[in-house]
Amino acid sequence: MPTCHTRAAVGLRVAAVVFAGHDIRLVHRRRAKGDRYSVQGGNVDPHEDLDRALARELEEELALDLDDAVEPPEPCRIQDRLPTRPTAHVRKLHPIHRVGIPTRLRARLATVDAVDTERPHPMWIVPPRLL
Repeated sequence: MPTCHTRAAVGLRVAAVVFAGHDIRLVHRRRAKGDRYSVQGGNVDPHEDLDRALARELEEELALDLDDAVEPPEPCRIQDRLPTRPTAHVRKLHPIHRVGIPTRLRARLATVDAVDTERPHPMWIVPPRLL
């Protein structure tokens, strides 16, 4: 019988592209091999549904309560990601959501992730097509 993938484990993560007006919130991490940019998100805990996981991750990383969002999070994409690190053995699916917040909330968002020991640097960008 054919198999789609040889790895047995598939993990699940949630992610969010957070907008305030036309600006997008990114996480900037400095690495030895070059800077990395990503959106907010993290692993889904066992027995946790996607909505709760997304709410928890945004609370941990941004101190953002989804009740303050302009509208409920909107699923917009799923990324299928294979590990690139030699020590990582789990393929991960990333449901990515669009989350809009009022621009007045930007100043209230956390600037340090409550659980990330790497101390990433948050930043806001304007997508090039909007410049």
